[in-house]
Amino acid sequence: TSSRNGAKFEEDLRRFLKEEGADGVDVVLNSLSHDDYIPRSLALLRKGGRFMEIGKRGIWSHEQMHEARPDVMYEKIAADTMMEKESWRYNNYLKRLLSRVDAGGLVPINMHLFNGLEEGVAALQFLQRAQNIGKVVI
Repeated sequence: TSSRNGAKFEEDLRRFLKEEGADGVDVVLNSLSHDDYIPRSLALLRKGGRFMEIGKRGIWSHEQMHEARPDVMYEKIAADTMMEKESWRYNNYLKRLLSRVDAGGLVPINMHLFNGLEEGVAALQFLQRAQNIGKVVI
C-alpha cells in the first residue's frame, strides 16, 4: 500500500487482513503523523497490541495514547539519541540485523536506480506514478 494517502492505506490494510483472516496487527512501527495515520493504525491494532513510534513530529504523548487506547503498549523510540548515547547497544542491534540478513532472514526491497541528472525526469515520473517503496535517489 502507499503511505501517501491515509484512507487508501487503511482500505488496503483492511482488505489484506480480511483476506488473511486476521482481526488486526500485533505491532505498529510508525513514523507517519500526517493524514491521521496514528488513529488509522490504532484502528487496525489488535487489543493489547504494541505501538512503537519512531517519528519526531506530530507524535502522541503517552497520555493521548492511553486516552485513545488504554490497552496498547506505547513507546517512543529515539534512534538518533540511542546511536549517540548508547552506541554499544545500537551496534549490537546492527550486528544482529546483519546476521539475519546474512542468514537470508531478511531480503532488501526492490531498488530502482536512476543514474545521473540525465535520468532525473524519468525518476520524477517514476515518483509521480507512485511506483516506489521508500526513497528514490538520483
